[in-house]
Amino acid sequence: MIEIEFYNFSKKSNSTARPTNGTVISCELKRETTFQSPSFLIRYDMNDFLSFNYCKWKDHYYFINEVTSINANQIEVSCREDVLATYKEEIGNYTCFIERSSKQNKLYPDAMYLPTEDWQSTATIVGEPLNTFVNGYFPNFIIRTTASDGINLYYMTNEEMNDLLKFMWSDGTWKDLISDAWMKLFFDPFKYILSVEWTPLRLSAFKSFFTTVHLGFWDSGVNGNQLGGTYEAPTVKFSYDLSFSNPLYDPSDFRYWNSNFSRYAVKIPFIGVVNIDITKTNKGQLVADYFFDAASGLCDVWLTSGQNKIAHYQFSLSVPIEIGYANTNMTNLIGNTTGAVANVASGNIIGGITSGLSAIQNVTSPEVSVIGSTGTIAGVLENKDASSICYTRSSTVVNGVTDGYADGHTRKLNSLSGFIKCRNASVSINGYSGDQESVNMFLNTGFYYE
Repeated sequence: MIEIEFYNFSKKSNSTARPTNGTVISCELKRETTFQSPSFLIRYDMNDFLSFNYCKWKDHYYFINEVTSINANQIEVSCREDVLATYKEEIGNYTCFIERSSKQNKLYPDAMYLPTEDWQSTATIVGEPLNTFVNGYFPNFIIRTTASDGINLYYMTNEEMNDLLKFMWSDGTWKDLISDAWMKLFFDPFKYILSVEWTPLRLSAFKSFFTTVHLGFWDSGVNGNQLGGTYEAPTVKFSYDLSFSNPLYDPSDFRYWNSNFSRYAVKIPFIGVVNIDITKTNKGQLVADYFFDAASGLCDVWLTSGQNKIAHYQFSLSVPIEIGYANTNMTNLIGNTTGAVANVASGNIIGGITSGLSAIQNVTSPEVSVIGSTGTIAGVLENKDASSICYTRSSTVVNGVTDGYADGHTRKLNSLSGFIKCRNASVSINGYSGDQESVNMFLNTGFYYE
């Protein structure tokens, strides 16, 4: 006779759970039975025995497969071994790579999360930087001139620009300037203006100082703000914060980074819409830094995230403006000013200036040429706003109790609980070869450590 402990026990077929507090009954081992699938002969009332579904023999645990009535006082109980409960200690002490477990690592890509079909977009509008651009359109210009002290950059309003043009065309101004008629006779003010460009930037965005505009050897008497200085570059720096906001997933979730669930783009002012690889950012942080150089009119844009440079762009922020200048017929000019030179030589200064000025005005009736080309001011004004755009789609829900979560770590199995799926597990057990194969099959296809 042998003693078997019987239980009424509810458990999963792929679980290591063990029962307690069973009922011990004396049995006979049926002949020609196996240790893995034994059959026991028991003198017990069949109706009373039907409450049992699990048993323990020695240190091995069994599911009861079948109960057969032999006669009125005897039954036959057929069982199959529960290898997970039997070898629970060996399994718990085993260390291996875990594919899935109840320990959720949201950053680890989980193939059981399947995306839905519909994409949703969320755009965050980013306003223009404060105290950088003028409001709407204002005729503000950057004038690049050459003078006796070198090449200068001036920031001029429309009124200041008109004053400068009046200086170049006004009779009175010419009379005041031309004290040496022969030297100043060939003065062409336009050749000292290298470029005129409209700018959307405020004067306060630059380092500047108020001074008189110089053209060639002449002081125009017109005031303007000279950009830069001896130790200051004529540049402006401003920034847009384009950091992303994902309405469904946070940066601790792999779906935030995975393009099957989330995609990202930014509308960069003056550049356009650009797709962003979110994995190159620091948790979605993104800043567009602009560096405008008034000397060239070019603006460099650096997309940065933390200390990382994501991308670089360059464009022209200022818009070239057409300006007419006179093409002088030098032969006629010299011929018509002979009297002026003679008058100056004889000491009639006023007469020389008057007649010389008249001759110059006759031959310098403007034949318009162009410095620069017409730009798109509207294109600049309409592209100062930025936005960060997030496209998302939801996913199926994973049941962590029954399926676990993607783990991706090497762990000791008894450090976990609930559902576990191992990769290439091969645990050593003190048992039969068939038992070892069965245990490893459970570990590699999924089981519950309970």
